[in-house]
Amino acid sequence: MNLIKKGLILLVLIVLSINVVAGFDAISFVSNETNMLGDDETAKESITVKDKGIEYQVVLVFSGDKLQSMIALDEKKVFVESKSILNRLFKTTLFIKSYSDLKTQINENPSFSWFLNQSIKAKTIASFNDEKKFELDLVANELDSDDSQILINALKGLLDDISEKLLIMSIDFTEASNFETEFLNAPETGREEELSSKIIDSSQEIISIQEIAADYKSRTTLLKAIINESDLELDSKRSLSLLIDLPVDVKTTVIGFWFQSSISLEEKMPALLGSATENSINESTEFLMRIERTKAYDAIYGEDDEIKNKFFEKFGNLASNVVSVKKAADLVFKPENVVLWEEQKVVSDFETQVNQAINYYNKGDYGNAVKTAEKAKKSALKIAETGFHEETPKEPFTELLYQILVGLIVLLLAIFVFAEGRKYLKKKHEEDIS
Repeated sequence: MNLIKKGLILLVLIVLSINVVAGFDAISFVSNETNMLGDDETAKESITVKDKGIEYQVVLVFSGDKLQSMIALDEKKVFVESKSILNRLFKTTLFIKSYSDLKTQINENPSFSWFLNQSIKAKTIASFNDEKKFELDLVANELDSDDSQILINALKGLLDDISEKLLIMSIDFTEASNFETEFLNAPETGREEELSSKIIDSSQEIISIQEIAADYKSRTTLLKAIINESDLELDSKRSLSLLIDLPVDVKTTVIGFWFQSSISLEEKMPALLGSATENSINESTEFLMRIERTKAYDAIYGEDDEIKNKFFEKFGNLASNVVSVKKAADLVFKPENVVLWEEQKVVSDFETQVNQAINYYNKGDYGNAVKTAEKAKKSALKIAETGFHEETPKEPFTELLYQILVGLIVLLLAIFVFAEGRKYLKKKHEEDIS
């Protein structure tokens, strides 16, 4: 038994370790390891969406409480650049957001009811119709007329239609609810269309019951007229009129709360899909532009190992903060350094390239910004490789200490010369006197 327990624990640990390796914190990655976010932007939510068997992370970027943009990454933390994949991922994500908001609105509205989770309720209401048919038979016995019997038979037939549709709805509700849970827990592109279709089908079933109920009501009006014209006592007339009404749950729940919700959903589900489709195209375009902008930023300002290693190798702590093309430019163009570089032509080209790259970036011409920054990088590496005309300038503190030491030596020499000079003059003066 102990061996079995140990084996199970080991298996759980292996599964957990696989999940940890396979997954990653997309929000943390985007926030801390990329330059994708603007100064006023925050990555707040991440949704895993599957597209054609591959899982992607869609990160929602907010500015305050407003959804600003979306970012898509694959399992290797690589930004997705396929427009078709982005359109599908973003459409599904936008639909889920809008759909969740719509559910919240319906649940918060006392006149509406989210009917997909009412499968058992639908089946229960269907069973109440048998009791209603028994009550209709009581009314038929009391009235005992051919006209009333015809109407009552028609009402019983309509109740059967309602019961049949309620039982079908119960099954539809269960299927739609299960599908909704599966889809929201493990979103997959394209399945929002299927969820929408299932909800609309359920809504149309409810609407069809409302139409039957309207027919039922019009026939009860005729039957109530027969009741009122009968020789029965007033109290009996009232009682019989109440008995022929639709079951309470059919009136208040099915053609009440459910019907109001179904009308809203039948209108809004196509609108949600249409909006998600349209906005996904805009979001894809914006995201691809954001990728280009980030590539340009990284090419100019982002940390570059080749730049970093080359400058530190050649100049040590003097270049300890040189980690990017822009930082390399800051060191190269320091007033005390700029004229000392061996390759002055390359220095001039480097200055032009850096300024052009920054100018392209600021204008939004990210493609040319990257190309020019790559040229600037090559120039920076060449400058570092050839170095200064003479020896590498000393670090600021070493240079200051060197100057102080030189000054002290000069001062000591001056004092020594002055002292020796006085001795010489005094000795000569004494010799002249003697």
